[in-house]
Amino acid sequence: MRSSPSGVPNCAGWVDADALLELETALGVPKFRGYSIGSLLGDFYTVSMFNGHARWSAASMLAHCARWCYRCAHGITTGIPPSNTGRDKYLITSIDIRPTLAGLVFPVIEALGPDNCVVIGQPGVQALLPRRVEFLSWDALPRVDMSEWRSAYFPGVAEWLRTLSAFRKLRRLPYGFIPELLDWTASQTQRVLAYERLLEIVRPATVLTEFDRNHLVAPLMIAARVKRVPTITLVHGVANRLYTPLLADVVCCWGESDRATFANCGVEAGRIVVTGQPRIQREVAPINAERKSEILGRSTKCTLLFASSPIATGLKLKLAGEFCEAVSALPNTAAIIRLHPSECVSEYRHVSDAHPAAIFLPNNACTLDEALSLADVIVVHNSSVGIDALIRQRPTVVLDSVAGEWPNAAALVQHAHCPVAKDGAELQRVLAALVADDALRAAVIEWAAPYARGLCVAYGSEAAARIADTAKRMAANSGRHLESAHASLF
Repeated sequence: MRSSPSGVPNCAGWVDADALLELETALGVPKFRGYSIGSLLGDFYTVSMFNGHARWSAASMLAHCARWCYRCAHGITTGIPPSNTGRDKYLITSIDIRPTLAGLVFPVIEALGPDNCVVIGQPGVQALLPRRVEFLSWDALPRVDMSEWRSAYFPGVAEWLRTLSAFRKLRRLPYGFIPELLDWTASQTQRVLAYERLLEIVRPATVLTEFDRNHLVAPLMIAARVKRVPTITLVHGVANRLYTPLLADVVCCWGESDRATFANCGVEAGRIVVTGQPRIQREVAPINAERKSEILGRSTKCTLLFASSPIATGLKLKLAGEFCEAVSALPNTAAIIRLHPSECVSEYRHVSDAHPAAIFLPNNACTLDEALSLADVIVVHNSSVGIDALIRQRPTVVLDSVAGEWPNAAALVQHAHCPVAKDGAELQRVLAALVADDALRAAVIEWAAPYARGLCVAYGSEAAARIADTAKRMAANSGRHLESAHASLF
């Protein structure tokens, strides 16, 4: 994929992955209680900066300054800490109830046995869990000793500010970048202390998470390392550089393709375990006619699906508009835009107004299996839905009309040999050919088959059982493998 973010100025927060890794490394000096604070900011990197969502206005700058002052005086908000949680159970995080994340951990809970699990997550997830699973809220953390925190935090502030200032100047970012990052350093380091106390209470055998670099989870990974509790992270999308450096001891990945990706990113072989993907099944169940009619609202010869990505607003609107324009020129076809879980239909109002025939589906309007089943061709930009489509043997096209570093799209084009369109006009020609030719659609699936076979070694309950076995082995061998893991964090 192209390397320069054309049309995305730095004020929108676009920063490439190499620069983010440099910043993460630089924030390791000085260390906070022996570990790098750069390792705690992964979500800020991916959501605000790499995906281009950051907006640093004067108002946000003042708000972050005020929050930082409040956190330094009072600490993060805490709730009622747990008291009678069972020891030696598996502590499992639930970052979100959306299927891409909940679908990873729920099968593993069943494989480990609900009686053996404690889940920490948002309050809404508790109602979805088996009754025998103990539950903790993210907000119900033990109170932080602010004197202890201040004595460890304030000696490093001046150096961290110099690092942030130098990075801001080098990348020509607005001044608002600095107070937002500083605010994050305060809240995240306080969470580490709170999680350390939580682990002293819960005493888990192993900690397992959907994504170790999530802002709620990263401090837990560091605290677990301090308390010598083994940790495992799963892979919720397409593995790439933004999944590293690993904070967990071990990553349970989908297949040999993931193993190679993590190895190329510098992860030691002993920390990579290939287990498969518990969220998905190998085959897509056919969607029934009634449900298809409910989603489409009309009968069509061919249904074309575009899976959106949570990138900068201008870019994702451009992509959606090009897709709708391309499909509108094809007779008797339906255009569906399935939104990312973080998006809402109102964000695409200008595109939907210009293309009233297109169907904009909120992510929860249908399952991913339903979306893949009703679509004859799937179009993606950088969405991991492209990988799901390849695994399920669905013809997949990449729309690469915006510049930037898009690792998922690059993998689909370079390794799966998916057809690629560089603009809307080319997309129209590609889709027209695929709609008209059954043999061409079959050929696209066949071209991707060797890559797709290496993506995942197991599915569903089989993958969950492999992950559970890994967690049990790590619990049994606790301490033996922890000496070398995460050496860079300390």
